[in-house]
Amino acid sequence: MIKQIKKNISTLVITLIIILPLLNTIIFSVPSADDFSMASDLSINGNYFIKVIKATIDFYNTWGGQWPLIFIEYLLNPLMYAKAYSYAIGIFLIVSFGGFIWLLKRYVDKICVYILGDEKNEYVFIFLVFCLSLFNQRLYSEIFYWFIGNSYLWAVMLLMLDQIVIINFFSRESTKLSIITTSLVGFIACSVYEFDIFLGLFFLIILVISDEKKIYKRYVPFVSMIIGGCVSVFAPGNFARKESLDREISLFKVIYYTEKNIIEGLMEVLANPFTIILLIVTFCVGVMNSKLKRKYNPLWVVVFGVISLVGVVFPVTFGYMSDYTPNRVHFFIDFTILTYVLVGGLYLGAYVSEIELLSKEIVKRNILSVVIVTLVFCVTNIKFYINDNDLDVKMPYIYLIKSAEMVREESEFYKNIFKAIETSAEENVVVSVNSNDYERSWILQNPDIRDDETYWVNESVAKFFGKNSIRVVEQTE
Repeated sequence: MIKQIKKNISTLVITLIIILPLLNTIIFSVPSADDFSMASDLSINGNYFIKVIKATIDFYNTWGGQWPLIFIEYLLNPLMYAKAYSYAIGIFLIVSFGGFIWLLKRYVDKICVYILGDEKNEYVFIFLVFCLSLFNQRLYSEIFYWFIGNSYLWAVMLLMLDQIVIINFFSRESTKLSIITTSLVGFIACSVYEFDIFLGLFFLIILVISDEKKIYKRYVPFVSMIIGGCVSVFAPGNFARKESLDREISLFKVIYYTEKNIIEGLMEVLANPFTIILLIVTFCVGVMNSKLKRKYNPLWVVVFGVISLVGVVFPVTFGYMSDYTPNRVHFFIDFTILTYVLVGGLYLGAYVSEIELLSKEIVKRNILSVVIVTLVFCVTNIKFYINDNDLDVKMPYIYLIKSAEMVREESEFYKNIFKAIETSAEENVVVSVNSNDYERSWILQNPDIRDDETYWVNESVAKFFGKNSIRVVEQTE
């Protein structure tokens, strides 16, 4: 008991050290663009919950089909509960991030236990390395520092939750409650259509491995997932949005850009030293725990990984009709790749050990050397990145540490604009600023209020604060 408590405390402390640079900057997040737009949609009088439901339905019919995420965005928007210049956004994003970390720990444990068997101390190490790898792929400013963009984090949490529920569903005797629960979670999770193929493949793989293909009630959640995906994909808002953007649809371009974005995403993630560390760690754990609980050829992991990436990238390239990939979608891509690296490393290690290409004794004798070489490799890359111009891209962890004070000053600059707008007695507000008062960190989301009262963000902010118009202008000498 005491040993387990010490282990949990140690895991918590190390996790906090890993995420501290993020927490230290997330707290300074400010509302931006769509945060005001969605809050202003609820400015009419009436019951708040009813307004949220009506706004969600309207969004579903006019702009997009991912209704659970939209519902949460309307329901929990901090602008509806606190001042725009308060720490409400930052606190909410930290709580959301904490929930993600908590669920990620259980997700990694569940996958490891499903593949290799009972819980082992090595699984904690895999979780910690997974965190290091994920948070050092790139700076996910749209995910961790923007309320609306944070919904993409909730989407990944739905993905993890659904996969955990699916594993539990096939690991236990099916009951009416388990069927209903798995079906409901799958229906909601598949509203994020970028993950439909990933989740569908995952369900079918677990089904095949479980040897329960003839138990037809096991298929009920899968049907529910298909229905959930269709409700999202064929939402009227998706077609209305496509028409309003007036982009020419070319299947050839979509296929080309999908392939291009997948290849680029794979090259970026697999070339990252932290990804290599994750692969080495999972491979070693797989070798040392070679008695696979679930048999599977590791080559299929690669095939399923590529197919899942197609499912993630295709809807995005279809929507933008270009090779543009938003920062928040990069998070989807990176998380998907790293998940398959984790699974592939475990299977590959166990497979190599089973066919006696490498024994667990050899790994145990050389594990310390592997760790030292890996750490030297990582530190060498860190030293190389510290003075690099692309530090925010190549080494987010170091960049966040170096930029903490810059982020705080930038946050204060934006909050002073919000204070000036709210406290102004004018109906047509003009806020004069000096952009030299701060340095743009490219970590926080810029509120994007411009010197143009007809710009859509300016109109949304004006509506939110109850003003006729708003302009932010540069001070003149």
